[in-house]
Amino acid sequence: MQKLESADDPNAVLLFLDIEKQISQDSDLINYIEYPESFDLQLINENFRKSYFGGYLSRYDFSGYLFDELGNSKDSLAMEKLDYFRNKVIEGSRKVSGNFYRLNDRIGYLNYFALLPITNEEQNVGLYLIELNNKTIGRHSTFPEILVDGNIDVSDDFRSYSYAFYKDGKLQNQNGQFLYPQTDEHFPIEIKEYGKIKEENYTHLIYKPDKNDTIILSSKNQNWWIQLASLSFFFLVFLVFSIFAYAFQWLFQILRDYDFNLRNLRWTIMISQNRILYSTRIQAFVVSAVVFTLVIAGIITYFNLSIQYRKQQEEAAISQVIQLASALETRMFKKGYVNQSVLNEQELNLVAETNSSDLNLYGIHGEMIYSTQPKIYELGLTSRYLNPKAWLYLDNYLKENYFQREKIGNLEYLVSYAALKNDDKQTIAYLSLPFFSNQKELDNQLALLLTTLINIYAFVIVALGLFAAFVANQITAPLSLVQRSLARTKIGRNNEPIFWKRNDEIGSLIREYNNMIIALDHSANQIMRSERESAWREMAKQVAHEIKNPLTPLRLGVQLLNRAWREKDPDFDQKFERFSISFIEQIESLNHIASEFSNFAKMPDTILTDVDIIEVIAQSVSIYTDNKDIRINLEYEGPQQAIVHGDRDQLLRSFNNLVKNAVEAKVVGRTCTITIRVKSLISGFVSIDIEDNGRGIDQNVRDKIFQPNFTTKSSGTGLGLAFVKQAIETSGGTIRYKTETSVGTIFYILIPLKTKRN
Repeated sequence: MQKLESADDPNAVLLFLDIEKQISQDSDLINYIEYPESFDLQLINENFRKSYFGGYLSRYDFSGYLFDELGNSKDSLAMEKLDYFRNKVIEGSRKVSGNFYRLNDRIGYLNYFALLPITNEEQNVGLYLIELNNKTIGRHSTFPEILVDGNIDVSDDFRSYSYAFYKDGKLQNQNGQFLYPQTDEHFPIEIKEYGKIKEENYTHLIYKPDKNDTIILSSKNQNWWIQLASLSFFFLVFLVFSIFAYAFQWLFQILRDYDFNLRNLRWTIMISQNRILYSTRIQAFVVSAVVFTLVIAGIITYFNLSIQYRKQQEEAAISQVIQLASALETRMFKKGYVNQSVLNEQELNLVAETNSSDLNLYGIHGEMIYSTQPKIYELGLTSRYLNPKAWLYLDNYLKENYFQREKIGNLEYLVSYAALKNDDKQTIAYLSLPFFSNQKELDNQLALLLTTLINIYAFVIVALGLFAAFVANQITAPLSLVQRSLARTKIGRNNEPIFWKRNDEIGSLIREYNNMIIALDHSANQIMRSERESAWREMAKQVAHEIKNPLTPLRLGVQLLNRAWREKDPDFDQKFERFSISFIEQIESLNHIASEFSNFAKMPDTILTDVDIIEVIAQSVSIYTDNKDIRINLEYEGPQQAIVHGDRDQLLRSFNNLVKNAVEAKVVGRTCTITIRVKSLISGFVSIDIEDNGRGIDQNVRDKIFQPNFTTKSSGTGLGLAFVKQAIETSGGTIRYKTETSVGTIFYILIPLKTKRN
């Protein structure tokens, strides 16, 4: 909007400062003033248009008028122009450089004029009037990029916009695809304010610089597809950036944590792959396969269309040079020779301007006769002679036309050639059409194609990612169902089969699973039956073994009493009394054995309550406090209360058994010292260590101390530590030990606190 409103063209003003002095001292103008019959002013103006007002200034229509030192001219139109512009200077036209002025009579147009004095050796010999009227944006001609001044911005900012100018409410001019109304009634706005109106297809920006003028700039609204494609493109960029960031972080972690070598890297990659979920692998495979296909198709499409674009340009170049050659042959070169006359140059200028083309005309020996871009050759950027390769094809091989790509510096452009012939079909000249803007147009087309492909592929990849996630979930859903069923499968319980309607691979897997749980239930029943039978056999053997011990002295005692009674032994009464006491002790031993086995059998019938484990331990060691041969140390770290969830009686009997075993393991001649440490851990467990200084556990029996039927004592049942282990595990805990012969034993117990368990 500011550029449309701008009163001056800063790029043009910058060029005015460079050329006005050169024009004032131009030898062609001086020679024409001194020898008007020997030179053609029209040809001079045409040379000026190409030399001084080409390039950026070609967006202005140029006219030049020459006067003598008194300001006179034989051309009446020139005199009218001089009077008109002198009045404009008097009326106050703004001066933009030393001799250039700006006309500001119409909004939307930038018109300049200049009154340049012609000097020869610092003497004023004439006056040169220059008139510049700017063309609309659509009529701006292109020119070689190599001639662009680096200080000048030649970008076309209004290519994708429409705009209109109104004066006194009436349309002055418009440009672009949007069709503006004749009046600005539909665009009300206050002076020096901006307004915005959004319609179905266009958005209009309105500005009123003063009460008479209105400027409107319109842009086409983007549809939802373009917006979605752009969003998808940004998502794709973010995805690629995330992948690179994750890869960099992963590589940095490897370099920091490991000695970097290929073996460690290979193992790390294998471990990482094994951690990837099956659904993620499916998604990655689907996306990778389609993306790979799209990329290959995109590359093929891109290069194929690039070749087609180039081929279209080349065909169009050949077609255009043939048409122009035919036109020039018909209109100009019927006589059989080419002369560098004013008429011929004017005709060539007209043909070039009519077809919006640059023309180069070469003689039959390859020397340049005419060019619409003489500055390129005057500056020595390229040779003034015909390209050698083109000369070879046109002259030696007698080709009617030819094209090739040439370069000036970094500028690559397409050139088409044609041979000009007279009526006798003899070659009299060579015509070349350099397309200086064709490479830029090709790059723009390819950039548009690439942008479109990227946007479409980005949208497809996003949609594909969602689709892949859906497909992967659908594929892995049956596997998740099987996994959940396997997790619920318990030996010895009636496991439910899975029902699947389809007779596919998943159906085969589920049938095998159902057959497996049936076989598992059958095997579990057999194992349980076998275990029960084995347990009863072991129990029966142990009970029989334990009962035989007291029955043997009972049998011997009865036999001795029977012999003493038959032999009328005089000491029968004393023997009877002694054996009676022994019989009672053996019967008590049998009763004890029966009670121990009964208690072990009742272990599953537990009553779980909240138990203070510290209180239970204190109660179990209280009976040893008065024994001088036994020293028990209780050490508490943390709270004086530790609540666990377990059976109080079983826990009390367990600690009684452990303390009793520690007392019985004492070494003769050494004070029995037992240390019990209780500590509440941050992890939510209570730690109990029971340490003694006894004789320890022999190496050959350490793996059997928790077995139900194992004992190292002559009078034990072998159920004590088995009972302890089962009671601790019932509370959710664990028990282990560490022993050293003749040094002592430590039992380590971990039981979860109530808060942790809940």
